[in-house]
Amino acid sequence: MSTVHVVRPKPGAVEIWLSEAGQRLQTGTLVGAGPNEAVALSRAVWAIERVLGELRRRLLLAAPVDADIWQQALAKIEARLTRRAFAVWFRDLTLVNDEISSITVRAPRLLQIEWIEKHLGEHVQAALDDVRPGTTIRWVADERGPS
Repeated sequence: MSTVHVVRPKPGAVEIWLSEAGQRLQTGTLVGAGPNEAVALSRAVWAIERVLGELRRRLLLAAPVDADIWQQALAKIEARLTRRAFAVWFRDLTLVNDEISSITVRAPRLLQIEWIEKHLGEHVQAALDDVRPGTTIRWVADERGPS
């Protein structure tokens, strides 16, 4: 989480810096600031921090990152297919990345991805929409093949 720091290192100056996990990332100094300017600046930074905090909270509530989104989607896909079809096409797929608005899934073979997209793509997208509306899927083929 980012933190904004405001200090008065000497009269007539205000120093502001942004830190992330205790590490200073960005620094700025306002020189020639009178006492009223420094107070106004401090209040503005405080207000910005409150707004950013509220935005972060709302984003997390609106689109929580589920570590098991792919497992939830797979359960919905499995309910729509025969046991054999599910085992053949979905058994060895793995979630690689979850970026809230999209997930990346790895398959051992490009042919498998192409077949799923052509014949079962609507089922996959419907399952994802049930779990997290608006989520898209990106596919990657494992160049090394199955392990």
